[in-house]
Amino acid sequence: MQKFSGESYRHAAARHVFAQWLRNESTYDNYRGAFGLTWRANRGAPYFGVLEEVPIVMGRNCGPYEFVYAPDECGLTHDDGSPLTHDEMKAMGVHPAAILDIGILHKGQVIYGIEIYAKHRVPDRKQDFLRQLDAEVFEVDATWVLGQVEQPLDIPGWAVRRLSQ
Repeated sequence: MQKFSGESYRHAAARHVFAQWLRNESTYDNYRGAFGLTWRANRGAPYFGVLEEVPIVMGRNCGPYEFVYAPDECGLTHDDGSPLTHDEMKAMGVHPAAILDIGILHKGQVIYGIEIYAKHRVPDRKQDFLRQLDAEVFEVDATWVLGQVEQPLDIPGWAVRRLSQ
């Protein structure tokens, strides 16, 4: 588990556990689903297109999309396909418009975003930005995630909230 600057251990642990649950339901090049979401992983193990701390970059000329998750052809990923950190991007002169706790990707584009909240809900400003993405974005309660004793099949309504679309 990687903990980022300013992030609580509870938030980092819940983010990592939830991402792992999604990966557990993924297989390369097959449609799979979990928690009411369905996607086709076009990336192999270990991530299966489910990444943590996903930067959203605006207006970068590396594809036909206005909002771009750092795709490989833009040089904004590590060799293993994981995203560069915020600090690594800043060092390159790239400033993400937002960072999703978890992104489920297909062909380099975020199709689902997950925000984990431990103490504070996603700020209104970030919610407004995320609503512009061509992706469904949800907020999931960290306390619920960390209170599970095995991987659940569904999320109770009180522990999840749709932020976009």
